[in-house]
Amino acid sequence: MSPLPSPVPDIVDRLRARDFAGAAATAERALRQSPQDPDLLHLLGLARRQLGQMDQAIAAMESAAGIDPRRASFHFSLGQLYGAAGRAEAAIQCFERAITLEPAHARAQYELACLSRAAGDLERAERLLRACLALDRDHAGAHAELGAALLDRGRADLAVPVLEAGLVLAPSMTALHVNLGNALRDLGRPLEALPYYERALELQPGAVEIELNRAFALLRAGRLTQGFAAYEVRRRKRGLVRTALAERPAWDGTPLAGRTLMVHAEQGQGDSIQFVRYAALARAHGLEAGGGGRVIVECQKRLLRLFQGQGGALADLVIARGDKLPEFDVQAPMMSLPFLMRTNLADIPAPVPYLKPVPGIDFTLRDPPHMDSLRVGLVWSGNAAHHQDRMRSCPLEALAPVLSLARVAIYPLQLDVAPADRALLAARDSVVMPERRQEDFADLAAAMAGLDLVVSVDTAAAHLAGAMGVPAIVLLSHGADWRWMLDRADSPWYPGLTLIRQPRPGDWAGVVQRLTALLRARIGAKR
Repeated sequence: MSPLPSPVPDIVDRLRARDFAGAAATAERALRQSPQDPDLLHLLGLARRQLGQMDQAIAAMESAAGIDPRRASFHFSLGQLYGAAGRAEAAIQCFERAITLEPAHARAQYELACLSRAAGDLERAERLLRACLALDRDHAGAHAELGAALLDRGRADLAVPVLEAGLVLAPSMTALHVNLGNALRDLGRPLEALPYYERALELQPGAVEIELNRAFALLRAGRLTQGFAAYEVRRRKRGLVRTALAERPAWDGTPLAGRTLMVHAEQGQGDSIQFVRYAALARAHGLEAGGGGRVIVECQKRLLRLFQGQGGALADLVIARGDKLPEFDVQAPMMSLPFLMRTNLADIPAPVPYLKPVPGIDFTLRDPPHMDSLRVGLVWSGNAAHHQDRMRSCPLEALAPVLSLARVAIYPLQLDVAPADRALLAARDSVVMPERRQEDFADLAAAMAGLDLVVSVDTAAAHLAGAMGVPAIVLLSHGADWRWMLDRADSPWYPGLTLIRQPRPGDWAGVVQRLTALLRARIGAKR
């Protein structure tokens, strides 16, 4: 009696024809006769996934991998299922197992690289993606992902040729256009980036993240009127503005005419410091028009005492985010105010100082070892949770030449100091640690008021120094944020700031060399 024909070819044909229900039914019938057949279980898992039946798909694939654990393809497919189900750790283990069994498994290397990048392991992601491309040079997705990983590392210069090669392979892949636009923007070529964003929007109309990238390119190029108008697209992002505020009438920028405007913080503390200046302008605009009006500012809790302590110069009322909302008529996110007030590069309002130390708040600084020393506040890293913190934070050890300067007393202004950094600071005679912990930005403002100079990377501390008119030097990565614009050593937002930019991506040594020279000049001027 001849054996029955294998059902596997029929199931494969059904999968290729997208007859997923038929493929699943055929596999299930065959499994009644051969319940331990790993190939049938694998194919059933693939069909169930396409039908959206993830639990059943995972169960079938787990059975297949359990029966025949030496099949790399089973572990790969199971890893894809785990990844789709949000089980990243389990997916990583499956892809690692697939690569162990089949070192030339390019697709497993790609999937593992994507998960590694999402987990922040950029070095591993880059290594895997390069291995994938060595096996499959035509893998356009690997070009896109490698370009993105290099951008995450601040190496836009290396990302450009990778992404350009990818576009030759897949000229209609949206991610390649977006990432190449981002790379050119970060290299200080934002106008060259615009066509790539526009092509990406043709491929994916209405994509908010792409439109935001385009807005950032316009802003970095100094096209503020266009940029702030384009930046309004962020208001379509879910969760950016609390429902209780978003549902209320939006302010259109016209005189308040007796109405009350609620201006609310929406992003980082540095953003709030930079754009709170517009709250006072909104109120003054109403008064000049003869209609008056009130302005309420809602800010982050760590800014509350500072903003409240301005004696009404900023707003009629300042409340903390999360407090009960008072009555108001119209609302505006703080970062929409430049758009509503038609800001362009020539008329950026810079009424520095628009923030001052709060009366009655004393953050006494210890005397330096030598009373004639230059008192320098230092902030070398930002919020570790920020998506670009790797680029904008400067390793403290890179600042060793500054810590070694004679007649310079260093006052660390960071709220949180890593243990390794604390040990490095403790070993330096030039470092004067604070007597107590800063509680908020009111404390930080009081501390800054007692200094000769502030040196900061791109954090809220830099914005505070600028808003207070405290002399400050800001250390910027090569692909600095849009607000610092291009090729400038000054800032139209903060006339008292001096900007030092990385000459090349990742080159903090060049920044520190320039900083050291400026500090020596200030020491000489103080004599």
